[in-house]
Amino acid sequence: MVADPTGPQAGALPNHAGNNGWKQRHELSAADQRTGQKLAAQIRPRLEALRAAGDFAPASTQRALLDLGIKADAIEVTAMRPPTGQETPPTGAVYAVHFANVGCVIGDVRPERVMVEITGSAAEFGCLEPFSH
Repeated sequence: MVADPTGPQAGALPNHAGNNGWKQRHELSAADQRTGQKLAAQIRPRLEALRAAGDFAPASTQRALLDLGIKADAIEVTAMRPPTGQETPPTGAVYAVHFANVGCVIGDVRPERVMVEITGSAAEFGCLEPFSH
C-alpha cells in the first residue's frame, strides 16, 4: 500500500521549520560573543562554589547571580523540570542571564555539573525556552 501524499501528514516535515520558527535565536556579533564570554567567566566560579557546597536551590542560584551585580530583571531562575512521565524534578536549578539586548548566558546547576552556555535570545521568549510537552 502506498501512503497518500495528500493525507494529513503530507505537510508535516516541510512545515517543521515554520512551526519551530518561534525558537529562532538572535545571531551574536563578535562583540556580543565576547561580552557573553566575560559574563560566563564570572558566573561559572560562583555556580561551581554552590555545586561544591551541595546547594542547588534556585534561590541560592539567584542570589549568586545578583551578588555579581547583575540586575534582577536580567535574571531568570527556576527549579529543574521533571522528566517526561515523572512527577519529581531532579535536584538543581536552571538559570538565564540576558545581556546586551540580544544575548543570554544559560545553563543549570546540578550535583553532577554546572552548565554555562552563551547563546542569542529569542524574540518570542527571551532566554529560557518555555516548557511544553
